[in-house]
Amino acid sequence: MAFQGTWRTYQTRLLDRLDSYLEDKRLHVVAAPGSGKTVFGLEAIRRIGRPTLVLAPTITIRNQWAERLVQYFLPLGSPKPDWVSTNLRRPELLTIATYQALHALCSGEPEEIEDACAEEEANSTIELPNGNGNGNGKSAIPVELPEALSGFETLVVDEAHHLKAEWWKTLTFVADRLKPTLVALTATPPYDVTPYEWQRYEDLCGPVDAEVAVPELVLQGDLCPHQDYVYFSVPATVELKTLVEFRVAIDAFADRLRQNRKFAAAVANHPWMNDPNSHIEEILDDPEYLSSMVIYLNAVGEQVPREVLLCLAVDSKSIPPFGLDWLEILLTHCLYADAERFKDIDPVLKNIRRELGQLGAIERRKVVLRNPSEQTKLLTTSRTKLRSIKEVVRIESSALKDHLRCVVLTDFIRKAELPKSPEETAEFDDIGVVPGRWRLSVGGFARAPPRS
Repeated sequence: MAFQGTWRTYQTRLLDRLDSYLEDKRLHVVAAPGSGKTVFGLEAIRRIGRPTLVLAPTITIRNQWAERLVQYFLPLGSPKPDWVSTNLRRPELLTIATYQALHALCSGEPEEIEDACAEEEANSTIELPNGNGNGNGKSAIPVELPEALSGFETLVVDEAHHLKAEWWKTLTFVADRLKPTLVALTATPPYDVTPYEWQRYEDLCGPVDAEVAVPELVLQGDLCPHQDYVYFSVPATVELKTLVEFRVAIDAFADRLRQNRKFAAAVANHPWMNDPNSHIEEILDDPEYLSSMVIYLNAVGEQVPREVLLCLAVDSKSIPPFGLDWLEILLTHCLYADAERFKDIDPVLKNIRRELGQLGAIERRKVVLRNPSEQTKLLTTSRTKLRSIKEVVRIESSALKDHLRCVVLTDFIRKAELPKSPEETAEFDDIGVVPGRWRLSVGGFARAPPRS
């Protein structure tokens, strides 16, 4: 490997300091999209010079690492070297794989499972098939490191904070046993997570060594200057009516639940409330559940035992107000996850479950009182967004005239919406794109003239 191009100013700065960054065997770089993180990472791998495993969140990004190596570090026209592998079960000097593949290997999944989530982001909700036969949908992490991983001395993690919990456990398991030189590259560090999650992230990746910010990329000419704006679309009258009716109904339901003495008594008699010290391990695994019971009981005027408050390290004056977020947690447990402890009031729970079902506030055995999918879908597909897009284009067109270059990104192809003839009026009710040559004029959509 030898870099075939010219380093950018900030890349040179980082590479000049590489040795000092690596003194703790951790290199943690935050760099905006377009800054050349992959190329920088490959140069770091070259300089470290040890057998390396690169982990990427998707198949596409995995392949980009191999493509960048061939494009920027080998003579023109060179094929991918035989010392580069994208198959974790057949490692080479440089092996590039996905976090999915690492999890599949460590949890004993068959090889074909590795690409089952090929283009799913690492933080998706898809669960890999259970490989340990315990029927709980979670793959066990082995005590011993798989033989295929034993030779790696450098580990590169690309956007590691996007991992779902099970894959994060796998990654930390591997890092703890390999004790490698670790290179962490990301454009978006998880600054908005809880202190615990940030500490977990920093324990793996180390403190941030260097950051390449957007203004520097713009200054160097590697990223175009841009501004971000938010244009608010107000729901249509009929949509707003549906949203308001749902929220009024949920508020009325919550008020009735506050008056439900049988339900309040059942919560007050929960084993965690009566003898919290005998259930410390359970409580530590799910402190939000205990908190939801305490907040509910406090809201309905019930006395919360002092031992329970001590478990949560709060006093009666610092109990938060009762809100829909806490009620979601409480009801999800009472109706489903912890229903066995509420079997004495099963008729009450059936009524609650039926009422929530009629409101559309139960989804996949989870109570959703604030943003159920039907309400969210109503907002995301609101036809008023079409009028907003039209107005944005109108504003930009009046300012830029013929210099306007506009791209509208959306989720769906609406081929059926395309008019069948030039005479047919285009009436678009759904957000999406239609194939064909169309232009947006001040009056609406019209078929564009054919191009030569």
